[in-house]
Amino acid sequence: MRMTTDKMYYGNYRFVVEFDSGSETGSNQPTVWVAEKADIDAVPLKQFGAAQLLSALIEPERSRLHAALSEEQRACRQPFELGIASIQQPFRAAGEKQGQKMPEKAKRKARKLREQMKTALQRLEVEFARRELWSLDRQWYDHSILQAQSRAYSGEFSLRDFYFEEANGPHIRNFCRKFALDEAYRQQVLARETRWARRNALFVRNLLSVVGEDALLSNGRGDDRQVHDFFRWVDAHVEEILALPEYQRLKEEDSAFEPSAGELDPLILPAVEALNRIPGVSTRFSCQGVSGKVRSQGRELLVVSPHDEYAYVSFSELGQPARDVIVALLPSFPGITNARIPGNFALGSVLRSTGDNLRFRQELVELAERMLASVDCWSTRPGESGSHPQGSATVAVGPEDGPALGAIPPSRLAWLCQPEQIERTLHLLFYLNHWAKARERLPSADRQGLYRVKAAVVRQALAVSPVSPTRRREPGGSVIWPKISAVLSMTPDSFISW
Repeated sequence: MRMTTDKMYYGNYRFVVEFDSGSETGSNQPTVWVAEKADIDAVPLKQFGAAQLLSALIEPERSRLHAALSEEQRACRQPFELGIASIQQPFRAAGEKQGQKMPEKAKRKARKLREQMKTALQRLEVEFARRELWSLDRQWYDHSILQAQSRAYSGEFSLRDFYFEEANGPHIRNFCRKFALDEAYRQQVLARETRWARRNALFVRNLLSVVGEDALLSNGRGDDRQVHDFFRWVDAHVEEILALPEYQRLKEEDSAFEPSAGELDPLILPAVEALNRIPGVSTRFSCQGVSGKVRSQGRELLVVSPHDEYAYVSFSELGQPARDVIVALLPSFPGITNARIPGNFALGSVLRSTGDNLRFRQELVELAERMLASVDCWSTRPGESGSHPQGSATVAVGPEDGPALGAIPPSRLAWLCQPEQIERTLHLLFYLNHWAKARERLPSADRQGLYRVKAAVVRQALAVSPVSPTRRREPGGSVIWPKISAVLSMTPDSFISW
């Protein structure tokens, strides 16, 4: 769940403070989003009010148009003022002689006329702006005044996350003000050169591997304390860690190639090409993984780089015969596993490193070559090797499962929504909500997949047992809310298992 908790304006910038309950540290992590004012020349004049445009006019148009508007306003007010005077006049004359007050009925009539006059003047200003101001050449406006009055912003992006004791209003407001008004500091922030930016990157990069998946997905106070302690440790030692020669070496090595959607990582390329030569196999995503970790004060840390901790290859198609052969051969390749990548619920069928990425890449090439050499020996008859008549089809779903809902086999969906499992399922979905921040990067087909999975899980959960958005209070006092809404961030392959 995401909600805005504050909004502020400094200089040419708008800042929005947002709370995302699915972020790395949950309620301990507000995010600041920033947007800069659009170039005033690109903002249509109709987005400004008449008063704003009139104040930005320069001579001689300023005097001419102010006088024209004043004359039209006087003419607009005149009939209303005469009407009000005609209502008040009899009682004023009588009041001078007898001390008589105006009746409530007359007061209401006069008040109604004043309200009508106010509405008419507002309409007049809008019409005057449309007729005289919107069509006026921009040379007659002071651009600096228009820029200061503009509320048109564009290009909003996530600027900074605040953690734990830093996540307080005064600290956040001071940061926003300094970013907006201090050009040198703003450039440092945008280049990610500040101390807090390097610290945050190192903290987030290592949070999962150091603290562990179970701690991050838990509501326990002890686990929150573990995350907080790690944050404080990184904050105290970030300069020392970044200065380590081994850190610098690994960073340079792993940053030599910037991953892109249209180009495979060079070190995983031979394995991917070999796998795609196998009948019934098509790869989807891959990563060559990091070159290693650096040790500091008894901790093994990942270097901040564009590569994942574990090298992996995921599949868009993996036929049952190929799957069976992989399972049979895996014991011969200790550097490869088909276990899910920790903290990653989006990839379905995957082969990944067990920790040594160099060994994984070498063994994966050998595995693909052995599979390719044995293709002629694969069973193609129905029922053999666990395959079915469509043996070359993608097989996340067995024949006994029936049609898949949202690409989740019905048997797996039923297990996920069992009464003893449902809270854990919703809990996991809840913590994937921060993926929504990257939703703009997803193609339309993938977004539709998210919606299908959401519908499948919620439909099954409601069918198995009533699930309603009520709350319960744990012994420690914390309030736990069901996390059904977080299913929005799931993907079609999330719960497809080997």
